[in-house]
Amino acid sequence: MADPSGAGLRAGYLFGLVAYAWWGLVPLYFAQVKHVPPAEILANRIVWSIGLMAGLTVLTRSWPDLFRVLGSRRLVLTLLLSAVLLSGNWLLYIYATVTGQVTEASLGPAR
Repeated sequence: MADPSGAGLRAGYLFGLVAYAWWGLVPLYFAQVKHVPPAEILANRIVWSIGLMAGLTVLTRSWPDLFRVLGSRRLVLTLLLSAVLLSGNWLLYIYATVTGQVTEASLGPAR
């Protein structure tokens, strides 16, 4: 059912704005840590993400859902493939940012 007050639409715009702002600020962070190897930045991101997701799983009491997913070989392999692809994408993006190629990483090589 549609939200008659439009609060959901406003929240969506706000979330979109925050996501775009965050995405725009991430290269500034990577530029500050360019002395750190890209693989180490990615590893740090993975470790923090695991901790955050474990905390959210505890807070939302979603352990049964987690165990259901882990019990399915197909779901685990699908998640593993997506994690590998996302990690590769992030590693390339971090490398491009650290080496000063943000525009090329975002839009492709200049001709």
